[in-house]
Amino acid sequence: MKMRSRRRLAAFLGLLLTVGAACAGWPERQALAAGEAIEAQAPGFPVTVNGVSVRPGSGVSPLLYREMTYLPLTPEYSQALGITVTRGADGSLSVEQGSPQGRRLELNEEVAKRAEAGAQEPQKGIRPTYPIRLNGQSIHNDTEPYPLLEFGGVPYMPMTWRFARTELGLLIDWSPEAGFSIVSPQKKVLHKIVYDDEQYYYAETVPSGLVQIDKKLTGNPDRTDGQKEAAVRQQAQALAWGQPFAADPQAAVTVDGDSVRYAGNELLSLKPYKEKAADFFAQRPEYEYQGIDVQGRVMKLDEHLQLAAVSVSYLKHIPAPYTPYEHRLFVLRDQAATEVPGMQQLPTRVLGNPDGSWWIVSEAAEPLTSRTPNVNGEALLLKADGTMIDWNGEWGVKDIDVIRAESGGSLIVKAYNDRYKTYYDSHVPLLSEQKEWYGRIHPDGTSEPLAVYDGTGKGYVDQEGRLIVVDRKMNRIVDLTKGRSRLWWDYELEELLP
Repeated sequence: MKMRSRRRLAAFLGLLLTVGAACAGWPERQALAAGEAIEAQAPGFPVTVNGVSVRPGSGVSPLLYREMTYLPLTPEYSQALGITVTRGADGSLSVEQGSPQGRRLELNEEVAKRAEAGAQEPQKGIRPTYPIRLNGQSIHNDTEPYPLLEFGGVPYMPMTWRFARTELGLLIDWSPEAGFSIVSPQKKVLHKIVYDDEQYYYAETVPSGLVQIDKKLTGNPDRTDGQKEAAVRQQAQALAWGQPFAADPQAAVTVDGDSVRYAGNELLSLKPYKEKAADFFAQRPEYEYQGIDVQGRVMKLDEHLQLAAVSVSYLKHIPAPYTPYEHRLFVLRDQAATEVPGMQQLPTRVLGNPDGSWWIVSEAAEPLTSRTPNVNGEALLLKADGTMIDWNGEWGVKDIDVIRAESGGSLIVKAYNDRYKTYYDSHVPLLSEQKEWYGRIHPDGTSEPLAVYDGTGKGYVDQEGRLIVVDRKMNRIVDLTKGRSRLWWDYELEELLP
């Protein structure tokens, strides 16, 4: 059954992930020779910078050279995109990525007039030979397939994936319908949706506070007053599913020599840990061996079923709260213990289902701290017949987050693989395109796909059953069910910016 599930998931993902890169297919050309004449054209498609459309013009408008879009590094463009452009006394050029600040592109009157004129004549330029540095690194402009160019004394940068996306953190996209879009890194305001009613989504903001957003995604987010926020938070709390994993104070896990036991049953042996400790401290004599620490927690699920979580550490020389632990989880059915395969975290929530099965979940940490870099989200199904399904292993993913528990016992979940790129207020750059998979898992062990989000974000299921995502990198809300979205620019959210 496990292999069949993997094949079904693989087939589903293969269909949903057939997405071409926005800039794929641009031809690789030979490097431009020194002194070679350059002639660029105005793009034959729309170009937008932070949502502001730039009509083809002369001198200071984007240009097209060798089928690549080039952006002028004038003060107007660099300020809008948060880029620092400086000239040295020797004529050198330095381009640096700045802090997230997506501003509105403001063209002065002279520039606007020239752009409005829509001049289409070819532009003459050169490949500069002066030193160029990008984020402190020298650019070998003489060998670049798409070098930096200069037109009318204005430097132009190619919007290649390497320069625009990797080095400057810009989001670039192209489509026949919308043309070429350039979006700067934003100051994060919208974090996640916590509740919705008939008219509004209520979203947590960075660093704190709630805003209400029209569910039609029109207008700008508005702060809620204190009374409204308190009511919404109370209603959001009611959406919490299941119950927290809580230890029974009357149920004690004991250590008898090398044996960890509960109710007369051995759960695990400490001999392997003592052998690891001996090897480690023999190689690192500067540290003192302080013995092995064992912590046990037992929770009663029903009259016949208990969960026992055991944490073991032999590296006690590392002070709390950073002391590393290995976690082991056991199911006890009428006192007979079976170890849960695959689950490496302590469970945080459990949920019983009408058919006698149980969901056992370890929730991913939020936010990222020095204590939680490897705290992943895990989901286990303990079926009524005693069999178990480790959904992380079944799908081959590091993390599974529960989005919503449904009345029939099914869970709507998000599966993904990059823990470091989904934390609250994280500015870790996306070095590759991340995707997140949403699906529904059922108590009978079956599952069904729902959607794929091309990015990272916080998922939410609203009262109408629509799957909504708040993007992690941008102030954007995406309705995956209806296929619509809205991005708010920093200049639209000035009143909410921290």
